Amino acid sequence: MPTEKARIVTVGVTGASGAILAQKALALLEEDARVGRVHLVVTETGQRLFAEELQISSGDLKQVPSRLLGKTTTKIEVLSNKDVGACIASGSYEVDAMLVIPCSMGTLGAIAGGLSDDLVSRAADVMLKENRKLVLCVRDTPFNRIHLENLLRAFNKNADKGLCLAEIAAPNSDRTEIERNRPAS
Repeated sequence: MPTEKARIVTVGVTGASGAILAQKALALLEEDARVGRVHLVVTETGQRLFAEELQISSGDLKQVPSRLLGKTTTKIEVLSNKDVGACIASGSYEVDAMLVIPCSMGTLGAIAGGLSDDLVSRAADVMLKENRKLVLCVRDTPFNRIHLENLLRAFNKNADKGLCLAEIAAPNSDRTEIERNRPAS
């Protein structure tokens, strides 16, 4: 029986509230045997989000994954959001899926408009042009008309994509609520 190729996933973290969602996604990807590598890109506002919501300061950005998960990580590689020449910015580098969690409306607008001035938006643009899986976990509700139009523009492009609408009752929500609602493995 042939072995399945280990999957490569990119995770972008932007400044919309919901740092715990990114933390849980990274923990699940780190534990998933099907995933061989995770490229983590955190925007400046994403770094602020980790500091404000999870009390995790970035310091050395390379240390963020181990701080988030409370242990040394084996699969997660941090890439600078300013490095638009990183491997994930090229369609010739085969990334299986990308998750932007949480996805700010500014990042959604950049993706919908085809702007690629940072690595998160460039990597998402590559996923769209290469028809690869892209999931945007938007948090900024309620939506206004511009938000809805950007969602439509992003999802009218030819790609295998998904939308995650994540609602957390308050910034200091009880973490056990997220744990309780997590699907069983």
